[in-house]
Amino acid sequence: MKNKVLLNLLLVIGGLMSCGEKDILKSDVPDVYVINGDTIKSRVEKEISLLKERTRFIKSLVIVGDTTVFIPPVRPGAPPQPSLDLREFQRSENKGKPFQYYAYGSSLTAGFRDGGYFNDGMETSYPVLIARQMGLTDFKTPTFAHQNLNGVGRLVLTHFNPTGGPAPKFKLVNNNLGISVNTEKDFEMEKNREVSQLKNWAVANSERWQLLQLFKDGGENIFADRLGDNEYSVYCEKNPADLVTLESGYTDLVKMVNGEALAGSFDAIIPWGAIGNNEQRLAWGTTNLVTGERKRLLCVANIPDPMDTPLFYVVTAREVYNSLLVKRDLVFHSNTDLDNSVFLMNSTLDSLLSPRVSLALKEDIVVNKRTKLGGPMDVRAYYSEFVSNSVYNNMRYKNIEIEILSERYNFPVVDLHGLFKKIREGKFITDDGVQVEFKYPGGNFYSNDGFYPTAFGQAVIANEFIKALNKHYGMKIPLIKTREYLK
Repeated sequence: MKNKVLLNLLLVIGGLMSCGEKDILKSDVPDVYVINGDTIKSRVEKEISLLKERTRFIKSLVIVGDTTVFIPPVRPGAPPQPSLDLREFQRSENKGKPFQYYAYGSSLTAGFRDGGYFNDGMETSYPVLIARQMGLTDFKTPTFAHQNLNGVGRLVLTHFNPTGGPAPKFKLVNNNLGISVNTEKDFEMEKNREVSQLKNWAVANSERWQLLQLFKDGGENIFADRLGDNEYSVYCEKNPADLVTLESGYTDLVKMVNGEALAGSFDAIIPWGAIGNNEQRLAWGTTNLVTGERKRLLCVANIPDPMDTPLFYVVTAREVYNSLLVKRDLVFHSNTDLDNSVFLMNSTLDSLLSPRVSLALKEDIVVNKRTKLGGPMDVRAYYSEFVSNSVYNNMRYKNIEIEILSERYNFPVVDLHGLFKKIREGKFITDDGVQVEFKYPGGNFYSNDGFYPTAFGQAVIANEFIKALNKHYGMKIPLIKTREYLK
């Protein structure tokens, strides 16, 4: 990582301090409610305890129970009028047909939000917002049926704090889910019934190698599975797009900093070799995506730095240092720069900083009783430097690769890396005058999970894509009024 920063990354330890306590809130939830004219009956998943670990996609977050909620969807104003004339940007074979825009990516593109994947997040994902600004009425994203609108993994902030520690606490939404447990205790996710009509082909929680190989070579992903057997690669390779947007790599790094990708996924996000060997992967196995008679307009996002996100700044390294009354040397180097070190907030750190946890238990957290060395809190030189350097170097290599391909094939790059950094520094104001906040939780850009954006944040990202398309290709897509997406 950058020379100044030492990443003290703490792995999640489940179950500390009664983090499974249940507290279902029903008072504000109607028995039925109406979505787009359909009456939906509230339905609680009985086997929610079995789903908790399977749907815990951001491992560092502290979940203290589950709850029944209905959150009204974001409803922006009317789309721009009149619709754009996009005929000059169409491929010859699409003349006379509606303009075709396809989006590919991982969680960020899919509309992953608040730790989960649900209808409102998908319907306010940046590709949907771009399509809306372009006047495209047939841009479909793989939403769940209305009665399953809460999808999977959605978290809501709670004031229930059993540890008294500084980590934000969350409850898992347990009603009207798109995933269930059958009689054999196996998980079942609702299949999308409009696969042939989809335009947003982003797959939540997917890794870069899976996306670039169209999920042909394995790798379990329940979100890809719901799009049908083998249909993902079939429709991607035959898509008739005039415009393609692509984002990948950020989810890999989010997994890595959460301790999920130290081995298996590590090789998947370092360069496969020479830049030339990556051209076909970026173009899904064929250069006709960006060259030749079937050339499409292409716009690619680079990869943000996950350490520009707010979960690393809930507490400072100095606060952690001051809280350690035992075995401080097992956590910090003697030459650690406390002002330039960061910790990822998680349940272990929350317990360590809690006023309700005894010193004896805190010592157990820090010390491995068998080896008398660092235990779960072991963040000595090898581990911290390996993770931080791996994250930074992988991000840097991939962003260099994208820039090289951009110059070679003449497509614009959306600088999400720069955007996230400006937001962390408090230096980004939207074109309609909104200060984008780094605050967490409760800020306007980051959702409850601390890594993925709110609806407003998606609108900010959509505008960055729109500005890149307008500048590079001469398109005249109107910018989004981001204020309409503030709660």
